[in-house]
Amino acid sequence: MSLAHCAACGAPGLKTQADGTRICRFCGRSYGPEVQSCPACGTLHSAQADTCPGCGEPLSIAARVLSRGTPRPRWLERTRSQAAELQALEERASQARMAGMQRVEQVRLEQDRLGQLAEERRWRAIFLWGALGLLALLSLLALVGLWLSMAG
Repeated sequence: MSLAHCAACGAPGLKTQADGTRICRFCGRSYGPEVQSCPACGTLHSAQADTCPGCGEPLSIAARVLSRGTPRPRWLERTRSQAAELQALEERASQARMAGMQRVEQVRLEQDRLGQLAEERRWRAIFLWGALGLLALLSLLALVGLWLSMAG
């Protein structure tokens, strides 16, 4: 199994057959043995290519000899040069995610507070109506007692 990506669908991992052909496991596209993949980035290239069209990595012996003074692999150097920028982007993204989570937490706390206030109001209303009902019952009993004492 190789690390090459299919040029048709972009799926990773072309399956290498015994005859040297490579077949995409996802879309079924076939690549002949004259097509190889870059060991550095996996980009497909012709077997005669001196350098990778994707990352510039030297592929042939002649290209490697000619590029002796350059650091290898080139894709790694390119990535290293972008590391500070990527780190800054990730830091900003992390701060944005944290700010979003803090906003969500503030909304949740506010909703909890409002829910508690509503619950307190509900219990106060229950207590008030209970007290009024008890007062009405006592008043009714007092009137019945007064009526019975007058009738008797």
